[in-house]
Amino acid sequence: VRAKHKEVCLHKDSPLGETILECYNCGCRNVFLLGFISAKTESVVVLLCREPCLSVNALKDMNWDLSQWCPLIDDRCFLQWLVKVTIFPTCAD
Repeated sequence: VRAKHKEVCLHKDSPLGETILECYNCGCRNVFLLGFISAKTESVVVLLCREPCLSVNALKDMNWDLSQWCPLIDDRCFLQWLVKVTIFPTCAD
């Protein structure tokens, strides 16, 4: 936040591959505004920004449950299914 970095590109070895996280509807890449919703009938996850796309009436006609929107960042960390956490061993002096 302090460095004003808002865009994220996932690593090529991540489950989603080398992908830039952006809103499905408007292309917003600010990860602090992005969240996800699941399709009601399919096993599809869609990234949507909270403003203005989450509140746009046109999206309510889609097969998404907009009330289930959740942010990609929780407790200052990306969700575990999105970014794999790797712990490196520390050196003992």
